[in-house]
Amino acid sequence: MNRIISFILFTSLAFQFSVVNAQEEMDNATRSLFILDIAKYIEYDDEIQLHSDFKIGVMGRNTDFYWELYEMAKTRKFIQDKPIKVLMYPELDNIENAKSFMLTTAKDSK
Repeated sequence: MNRIISFILFTSLAFQFSVVNAQEEMDNATRSLFILDIAKYIEYDDEIQLHSDFKIGVMGRNTDFYWELYEMAKTRKFIQDKPIKVLMYPELDNIENAKSFMLTTAKDSK
């Protein structure tokens, strides 16, 4: 009986660790998809009507992520009835107004 209980506990713990590890890994395509999907459901103030485009800023040096988001944004075309413009800011000093930001690190590059 103890062996069965031990086996069940071990199996369930092993399954939980594999689920946790799977959730830690997120590729650039998934990140891009989440950003574009979430951005379209956020309620922005009336100021968004003053802008000609919807800017998404990527801060950091992860060019793989930037290009993934850029290419996916080209297929979506609009957020809040505004054309999507994806910008990369390698340095903090270069940031301009944007409605959404994604911070990346060197570890994020995949």
